[in-house]
Amino acid sequence: MEINDTKKSNTARLYLISLVSCIFISFLSPTKCFSQNDISPVEIEFVKTSDSLKTAELYFNVLKIVNNTSKPQVGDVLFTVPESWNIFSIPSTQTIINPNDTAWIPLRVSPAADAMGGITYVINAAFRTKSRQISTSAYLTLPSKVKWEFTTDKTSIYFTETNPVASFKVKLSNKGNTNELIKLDLKLGKLLAFANNKSNETVEYVELPAYKDTIISQAVTFQKNLSFEEKNRYENNWKESAIRITASSDKTERSAAIMIRKLSSTYTNQRAQSSFPLNVDYQVYNLMSSQQPRSNAKVFGSILFPKNREIEYIAGAQNIYFNRAANENFDIDRQLIYNIRYKDNRNKVELGYNVNGGTLHSLNGRGLVGNFKISNKTRLTYAVTQNPFSQSLGENAGISTSIKNIALNTDVTHETNSNLKYSATSVNLGTGFTFLKHQSISLQVLGSQSNYNLSSGRDTTVLGFSFKADYSMRYKKFDFRISAFNSMYNYIRNSGFENIYLDTKYTLNDKVRLSIYGNRQRYATTRYPYNFYSDPNFNNTDYLRFTTSISGGNVI
Repeated sequence: MEINDTKKSNTARLYLISLVSCIFISFLSPTKCFSQNDISPVEIEFVKTSDSLKTAELYFNVLKIVNNTSKPQVGDVLFTVPESWNIFSIPSTQTIINPNDTAWIPLRVSPAADAMGGITYVINAAFRTKSRQISTSAYLTLPSKVKWEFTTDKTSIYFTETNPVASFKVKLSNKGNTNELIKLDLKLGKLLAFANNKSNETVEYVELPAYKDTIISQAVTFQKNLSFEEKNRYENNWKESAIRITASSDKTERSAAIMIRKLSSTYTNQRAQSSFPLNVDYQVYNLMSSQQPRSNAKVFGSILFPKNREIEYIAGAQNIYFNRAANENFDIDRQLIYNIRYKDNRNKVELGYNVNGGTLHSLNGRGLVGNFKISNKTRLTYAVTQNPFSQSLGENAGISTSIKNIALNTDVTHETNSNLKYSATSVNLGTGFTFLKHQSISLQVLGSQSNYNLSSGRDTTVLGFSFKADYSMRYKKFDFRISAFNSMYNYIRNSGFENIYLDTKYTLNDKVRLSIYGNRQRYATTRYPYNFYSDPNFNNTDYLRFTTSISGGNVI
């Protein structure tokens, strides 16, 4: 009996030691005190337990659910993401996992547009059945994106004596996904001071949240306790009359400057001499020359009236000698100058010793020219002139208007000679318009009838024409213009002339420019009155220039 009692005592003691050991081990290790062959009925985990991506990307992962039992497992799959994030591809019905099978649940997540960078976010997944819920997590890191900007609302500030204080604003804009600590350094020149009596050099640290803007306002004024010499010296030094601003973080630094200028409270409007009602001008030449001294004298001015009316005038004589004998050959047509011009809102009239009118059949000499504004798009022109050298008298009348982007004009010119040996009448028609947005063209055509009475009983009447065409194109860096005028087929006074003008420019880049300039002139003495007395004579001049301009630094 003693032996059996001893055996029972040893067995009980063995069981007690095993139980205490198991309890002790369970406290020291998360491993359960069961057989190592035990397996969890359902296992759940993400394929990628940790990952990183950019803010604008979609995050993709797969949830793996394993059924280790011999029975189907039916439950709901639940995902939890940070607030304002969007979840795609979530199962809309219960998920059934067959015995000893694995389910793969795809997950797409769109981070919030304003998600902070440099932070690891947790994405939770859970499989919930009627009897249990199993969960797991994946960790997603958004990289830091540094993008902040620094600007000022002004580049120049102006002071006056009545407003000695001016303000400016500094704008810090954070378009990155991380908070920034910006060091803002403001340095004032010695000519300036902060209005709140702060030091001329101020350093501020600004906490700039992600996706936020911060505006800082400051007011400055001029230093009051400066001598006259110091003011002059500082005003001529841009650093001493400017605000220099620097914004910096650990990796980035940006700077800007605001110029300060002081304006005078008084202003004097200096008008041109011709704007005064009466001006006198007297000039003397050849005082120290072997030539005879001579002088020019004139009076001129401008008289203003209410309702935007104005009269401008000039009158005088030129080449007046101090020697009376030298003035005996005074030519009033060459030496007397005069001009009076009247302008208002609708009229412009000019009377003078040398005026011109007409389009292709031009008139010049002393006389009257003007135009009258019928409407904003229609204008009437007229001219009456007498040329003292060619002894011709001319009259011109025309009208111009526009319809949408098409300009139209026409005029009639009549010219006669005082010796009744020449007269001509011309009609001009013209148009101009823009097409294909970047191109424009204009055309003037003049038809003329000329009459000559060079000898008694001989009357010559001839027909002729002149034309002028212009074409231009401007597109981006290319500029092309060509103009052609031809009066070789006309018989009016001063005809027999041909001119072609070409001007082309192309900007290859900021440093290289190409240009072509050309001019062709041809003059023929085959028209009035030379062809009646002499053989024709021609004169041709052709000019073409190609230029390449290359600049580098201060050298062109």
